[in-house]
Amino acid sequence: MLRSQTVNTIHDLHQQGKTVQEIAQKLEISRTTVRKYLAHPEAVIPKPRPPRPSKLDPFKEQITRWVMEDHCINCEVIYARLQPMGYTGGISILKEFVHPLRPVVAGHAPVQRYETEPGHQVQFDWGEFTYEQEGIIHKFYGFTAVLGYSRMRFVTFVKRCDTPTLIRCLMEAFEYFGG
Repeated sequence: MLRSQTVNTIHDLHQQGKTVQEIAQKLEISRTTVRKYLAHPEAVIPKPRPPRPSKLDPFKEQITRWVMEDHCINCEVIYARLQPMGYTGGISILKEFVHPLRPVVAGHAPVQRYETEPGHQVQFDWGEFTYEQEGIIHKFYGFTAVLGYSRMRFVTFVKRCDTPTLIRCLMEAFEYFGG
């Protein structure tokens, strides 16, 4: 089967007055193929395939009953119950069938963000970093501050992680934020 673009090109060239042979030579396909698509434009539309029977089909009603009435949603348990009944299929197709039958999981409330007014909150934290220079391991610290409302961020790196350095970093952050 040709791609729809090629079939459209066949029809366009035909409307331009090209012969079947010219179209076939230009697109490098047989004249028979060109005639086929000119005679049957609907041949481009693929026909849906008939659904194939599944090994799970004879057991679908029973599985639905187990899920709905017995509240059995564990596919391993269902699979173990089906095998003595003659089921020879795999567990993957069983999981695919059971998934939409499962109830929606309750108790998972969405996370609520804690919002503040502009200028009311800043959060800050430290991070420790190391690097090696000439065989000696050196340590330095990263200070970051984030405004609660705008999420504007300030980052600086320092050699110490003590109270005077904290105060100096906070003052630099406030100056950077314009406060």
